[in-house]
Amino acid sequence: MTTEVILTGTGVPHARPHCAGAGTLVRCGHIALQFDAGRSTVMRLMEAGTPTFALSAVFLTHVPDAVAYRVETPDGAVVISGDTRVCDEVEQLSRGANVLVHEACRTTALSGFIAGTPLETIFSYHADTVPLGAMAARAGVPHVMLTHLIPPLGGPEDAAAFEQDLRDGGYEGAITVGTDLATATFGNETPPRPE
Repeated sequence: MTTEVILTGTGVPHARPHCAGAGTLVRCGHIALQFDAGRSTVMRLMEAGTPTFALSAVFLTHVPDAVAYRVETPDGAVVISGDTRVCDEVEQLSRGANVLVHEACRTTALSGFIAGTPLETIFSYHADTVPLGAMAARAGVPHVMLTHLIPPLGGPEDAAAFEQDLRDGGYEGAITVGTDLATATFGNETPPRPE
């Protein structure tokens, strides 16, 4: 058996082409769990081969407080974060997980540009990518999938910058800088891998 983790939406509230609103699908056998349901989720689910009637349940991470979930399957575990700074609670949930899906904000890299602007408040409640890398390393998670990216990707160099931030935090595992429908799989004999 194999567990799939599919990013059904990697966008932020400001609409961007090719980025549905926040969402992650976890599939294992006949069970299909959708986490969050931002704009265009139904379309992404159809593209992922899971129509809405095939969903077993829908969970929300975006409620005024952020919520994170740990899903355990016969293959292992996946953790999905809500909008949150790097925190002990998500680190504890992530210990022993195969995949961590976490929102990501390049606060350290952009701190000089946002100081004194309204963006400073927005960045304050999102996960800075450098400490996120350190947290994932401490938790021993072999694969991190970044989603809900701030700032959004403009080109390949932006994806490389997100990845480098996690490396600067000490993370050495696999990294998927999220685009819609990016997929990771894991199973009893399948190492985590981006597709």
